[in-house]
Amino acid sequence: MIFDLNVDTREINVAPEGVFPIGNFTQWQDLEMTNDNGGPIYSVSVDLVPGTYEFLYKNGFENEQFMDGDDCTLTTVDGPNVFINRFVEVGDQDANLVLNMDCFNSCDGCLSSINELPDGSFVEISPTVVSQNFTVNTNVDDLKYHLYSMDGRLVSSSNNLRSGMNEIMVDGIEQGIYIVHLYKRDINIIEKIIIRN
Repeated sequence: MIFDLNVDTREINVAPEGVFPIGNFTQWQDLEMTNDNGGPIYSVSVDLVPGTYEFLYKNGFENEQFMDGDDCTLTTVDGPNVFINRFVEVGDQDANLVLNMDCFNSCDGCLSSINELPDGSFVEISPTVVSQNFTVNTNVDDLKYHLYSMDGRLVSSSNNLRSGMNEIMVDGIEQGIYIVHLYKRDINIIEKIIIRN
């Protein structure tokens, strides 16, 4: 079964060495992740058999650190050692498994983190309750756009939004809450939208 891991790094400074998952499915060795188009979302896919897997994300040489009882974690006691790791249970499903897109060192997403725009730049998303399309109005060229479901799936994307009004079609996408991610070098915008059919 293919297992997709996604981690959002917008609230940390990514180390030059990169971001990695380490876990019992990697023998606790670094597994390289990629960030398409230089964005803050790092991803990797692994093929796993059904079972329970423990893991952490690692930024350079620094592992995530959690408290006992955090929602996304499992605490294991081995003699004097206590290990608090993320965990996932892989069943006998036929479909791919995609984990929620959590912030590094968090059981939650990074929805509260929106970078300030450079002076003179603007990016506006409207409306935020959508049935067929929404618009991105901006004076920035070559803005990159990703639309993610709340479970971290990439639903649609574009690498070249232009200055002016950009119409994004969402008809045919299942209704629910989605995350719009717009970025380019020093621009990083996160916004929730609700799609209603």
